[in-house]
Amino acid sequence: MGIVTEMLTMLGANLPLVAVGCAEVLAAAALLGRAAVMRTQMGKTRASLAPVGMNRDIQRVLTLESGEVMLVLRRENMMLLACTGDPEKLLGVSYTALRDNIANLNAAFSDKSRCYAVWKKYMAWDGREMFDEAVQSGDGRWMRFIVRRTPDGEYDLLCFRDITALHDRIEECEKRLAGAEEESRAKTTFLSRMSHEIRTPMNGIIGMTEIALKENQTEAARLECLQKVRSSSEYLLGLLNDILDMSKIESGKMSLVEEDFD
Repeated sequence: MGIVTEMLTMLGANLPLVAVGCAEVLAAAALLGRAAVMRTQMGKTRASLAPVGMNRDIQRVLTLESGEVMLVLRRENMMLLACTGDPEKLLGVSYTALRDNIANLNAAFSDKSRCYAVWKKYMAWDGREMFDEAVQSGDGRWMRFIVRRTPDGEYDLLCFRDITALHDRIEECEKRLAGAEEESRAKTTFLSRMSHEIRTPMNGIIGMTEIALKENQTEAARLECLQKVRSSSEYLLGLLNDILDMSKIESGKMSLVEEDFD
């Protein structure tokens, strides 16, 4: 009891200081509580702009593919949340215009019907596999339009990549392939026709030879058969010479001889 009495006496003597100390403790507690609330609110705000799925998946892609234009959309209201790259330089549409309305992206492409078809296909996309389409921009460049969805299904990463050089190379390869296929068909047609042309004189040679070898043929009949064999042989030799000349032309080994002729 003596100790308690002494403490009460001390408190009574320093009551103003105790009151001030209590007020400071309460004020500090209030400030700490307000700071905790603010941290919680800031954390919620950051979470709404950068969800767990976006942090783990989209941010990694944004870092690895920094040379392109990528947009992060919230699927609930198709709102643009983040962007990397320069959309105005690549697509011809400013970030502000896209943030105001993502539908302004339509102005970046020349073929509006194609753009509408691709966008309609994207809106019906289930997000399981990567969405991948090619579209042409207003200045004639070709863009690869790739979309990936976060695991929670709330956000889409839209990636635009300039593939004009690749598209031109593919077109060139397709033209070369078409030319090679045309050459192949031409050679097949040529061989078919030449086989027919060669078979005709060969049949004449074989037929006339068989007739000339028969025992009951007169000397005049055999001579006529031999003349037909010779004419057929000369025709066949001309065909073979033409084939050899064509082969020399293709290989660049054809040599021209200058001489006078009528």
